[in-house]
Amino acid sequence: MSTFEQQFFELIQSSVAGRNKDRNIQIALHWYGLVNKGGSMPTLEDIGIAYDMTRENVRQILDRFQRHIRKDGAALIEALPSLQVILGRLHQAPIEFASHIRSELLQSGVIAEHASLRGVLKLAGEAGLIGKSSISFYSIQELEPLSQKADEYEGYVVCASASEFHRFRKALVGCRALPGYDGMTSLSALRAFLAESLSDEDIETVVMLLRRTADVTFVSDGREEWFLVESRENALMTSCGKVKTLTDACDLNVLVQTLANAIRFRTAKHSRPTDTAIQCWIETSPLFSIDNGSCSLHCSSVPLTEIEEAIVQYLSTKGQCGFRELKQHLLGLAFGEASINKYATASPVVFIDKSLGKGSHIYHLVSGYDFLDDPEVGKYMAFKQRLTDLALAGTDRDATAIARREQAILRDWLFDDRPSESCAICGRLLPVSALVAAHKKKRSICTEAERSDPFIVFPLCLFGCDYMYESGVLVVEAGMVRASAISTDAFDVDTIARGLDGRLIDSRWLKGNDDYFDPVP
Repeated sequence: MSTFEQQFFELIQSSVAGRNKDRNIQIALHWYGLVNKGGSMPTLEDIGIAYDMTRENVRQILDRFQRHIRKDGAALIEALPSLQVILGRLHQAPIEFASHIRSELLQSGVIAEHASLRGVLKLAGEAGLIGKSSISFYSIQELEPLSQKADEYEGYVVCASASEFHRFRKALVGCRALPGYDGMTSLSALRAFLAESLSDEDIETVVMLLRRTADVTFVSDGREEWFLVESRENALMTSCGKVKTLTDACDLNVLVQTLANAIRFRTAKHSRPTDTAIQCWIETSPLFSIDNGSCSLHCSSVPLTEIEEAIVQYLSTKGQCGFRELKQHLLGLAFGEASINKYATASPVVFIDKSLGKGSHIYHLVSGYDFLDDPEVGKYMAFKQRLTDLALAGTDRDATAIARREQAILRDWLFDDRPSESCAICGRLLPVSALVAAHKKKRSICTEAERSDPFIVFPLCLFGCDYMYESGVLVVEAGMVRASAISTDAFDVDTIARGLDGRLIDSRWLKGNDDYFDPVP
């Protein structure tokens, strides 16, 4: 069977007439997303600009074609047999990632590489074959319908009917709020929460959706999985922000114990995260950098309370003291005993050394660490801070401008005013103008912290490597270039990919989190 695009082109050839037939065909192809290289959908204004026409002229051309396809739905299906296959696949599951559906349809030859599933739905809707609310595309990051300008090819896009999406949306909103009080929520507690309103199958679907949401992090302590939402205020993020207010870095073990102590002081709504879970999060999250046992924080600062400021001032002078001495000092400043017991024993800026046993605990501030002794680490920290500051300064409306400025910073990081650099995949030494700062992991599914990690990018050339990596033809596994099972219609591309298979990646480009090179499922 020929692809949907081929069938549609044959249909439109016989349906469109007139002096400007070729142009009108292109306009229709454009409208249904069959000539767009991205996964976005054009507006009438976009097409008008592209063809130097008014919005109304474009609408009239499309209206004539739409009247033709609305005449006989059966004839349309006969002309487009692949249409029924696509619609059947889109309606197969209550909610599913668009990338999964697209991959299946590509592999079976039903659609071509740049096909737009939204364009197919638009055609079916305008022909009266499906209702407007039948099925649509949504972002699980924003939990809203996908905008026309958004890319449907990205990994965070799901396909569902409006009623199904809103049902799962309600569950996801509740899940995202769960870790707020305890900092993290165990997977067993999450499932118990969902079991109050969802079936076992729906619970697994919600968990799957959460795992693919960019700002949700899952970690394991060896016995239990835990999750938290890094972009949302919660007990752990607030505690880290207070540590950041005091110091840019501290001992990893001290930080883990201090955060765990601050969480344990609170009355648990679910189960409290273990020390191992907290440490696993710190070691894997781009919000932190670890070097020789010292942990640097890249999160936003959170203001200290008045009593915490008084504790910091006293311990900065004393260095360390026992609880009784600290309590007497705070009582002398007219703080209440309840506040003293709370903040002196459970503030994240205070580390309590309990090695001498009960009654002999030593209180001191979370200590710092000087990265300036290592120029390489100092450079990394400086660039990471620039990226973090850029993310904190922007809003959703500034997304395009921020992406451009982010690219400029990342290119500075990779190339550092050098005139040339080697492509990380093919190894050819090229002018930096022939290289891009390519994200190891798709930028659209990176957390804000991952986007602020300079190690998220590596240099790829514009002579094929950027395309092959971006499209999944080439992957990086265990520090080595691998040709994936994905094939293209271009024989030369597959040949080039096989020729690069097995090539070792320079160790400079392997730094960063281990999962940066993991393929999107």
